[in-house]
Amino acid sequence: MDSKKMTKEQKYELLVAQVSSLLEGETNWTARLAETCAAIHDAMGFFWVGFYLVEDEQLVIGPFQGSVACLRIPKGKGVC
Repeated sequence: MDSKKMTKEQKYELLVAQVSSLLEGETNWTARLAETCAAIHDAMGFFWVGFYLVEDEQLVIGPFQGSVACLRIPKGKGVC
């Protein structure tokens, strides 16, 4: 089915199945986060998809797809 003609619900259902398949058997968290970002970015067409990981009192950029992003965000601060 043409993804442009799919409903949002259909896209999410397909995405869940795809990510489940991609991550099956993979135990490395960096690889799992990277594949998840890529799948969401491709399937949904979002501008930016990514993960920030907590390190001490900061959020530190993890795997992402999209334009450049803040490397570190202090606890209690935001960028949006």
